[in-house]
Amino acid sequence: MHTCGKKSFAMIRENLIQADEEKKEPSNAEMFKATRKRVPGRTYKEASEDTQNKIARMEELQSQQSRESGESSSSVDPFVAVMGKERSGRVRLYGRGVTASSLGKTSTKSNGASVYVPDELLQSIKADVAGQVMVELKPKSRGK
Repeated sequence: MHTCGKKSFAMIRENLIQADEEKKEPSNAEMFKATRKRVPGRTYKEASEDTQNKIARMEELQSQQSRESGESSSSVDPFVAVMGKERSGRVRLYGRGVTASSLGKTSTKSNGASVYVPDELLQSIKADVAGQVMVELKPKSRGK
């Protein structure tokens, strides 16, 4: 169970991106670890041994892959190796309402908020705008 409270997974993901020198997307293993940090001295409803074991296993797999990176090109995502494959219609570590198909859609930022626009709608809008521009650019016939 995550321990990030009211802070959304999207905010945690964005903070990790901003903290990274290369501004790259965090891996699922990094997100899992970031969303399960415990505050020392605070009491929690559930024990964290299982979570800590999973984090340790992911870190072990990551270090093993970094040592073997020159030997083989096939690498398994440590998160998937420990947690298993995603179930249909679910994407872990992105928060509620996010689906696999919505992750592949174009993201447009407006006032700091991300809005996902389906590709079909975006293409339709582009075609409409292009048509309107062509109509306005046509030389108007001059009549007497």
